[in-house]
Amino acid sequence: RPAKGLRASDYFVAGFWLWGKIIANLADIGYDEDDILMACYDWRLAFPLLEARDRYFTNLRRDIEKMVHRSGEKAVVLGHSMGANVWLYFMGWVERDAGSGWVEAHIASFVNIAGAILGAMGPLAAYVSGEMDATAALGPLSVYLESMAMTFDEMRAFYWSIGGLGAILPMGGSAVWGSSRSGWTDAPVDVVGFSQNESSEVLESLEDWERVVRDLPLGAYPSWTSYERRLLHPD
Repeated sequence: RPAKGLRASDYFVAGFWLWGKIIANLADIGYDEDDILMACYDWRLAFPLLEARDRYFTNLRRDIEKMVHRSGEKAVVLGHSMGANVWLYFMGWVERDAGSGWVEAHIASFVNIAGAILGAMGPLAAYVSGEMDATAALGPLSVYLESMAMTFDEMRAFYWSIGGLGAILPMGGSAVWGSSRSGWTDAPVDVVGFSQNESSEVLESLEDWERVVRDLPLGAYPSWTSYERRLLHPD
């Protein structure tokens, strides 16, 4: 289960800060532990399972209501990376559970800090190839995983078992990302609209992505490493 409290997400390891500097700066202007809620979650789980297993969204709703009632002010929410997606999911969930108007009554604003709102390419690489070297620097944890001598197929199966990663696969279709035949339009637009089906689609199926990647000619991109060339063309 995820750890709780501010100390659960201030630092990952020594020198690798998560929310530590933000917490320290909030403390400098008068906030304390009674004013700050750290809503840690198990990133491995698909969002609906956070509620089914841990009642995560129910508890988050109650915690926000308590803080708003105690302070007499609406809450300001900060979401980073996948956390921004969790918050967007929560806003839809709470409006169904508590009725429309809950967000307006309890939330002053939402600050998106590099949230993966339209998804991210790194998890897609992990799903297809079984490696995440370009996604995150895991330090000692990365060394530990490599020491387990897992094959790329085993690593890929491991990543496929993490339902939460599916929430940050790329969404939006060709209107946002372009296609294999053409890039995204260079014409300036103010709003890109999606139908309900388009907004919930991954670019293409993972099987199609793997086929396209493996069909790329050797050295198609000068930045490819020798590892990437061996991965795509083992012969």
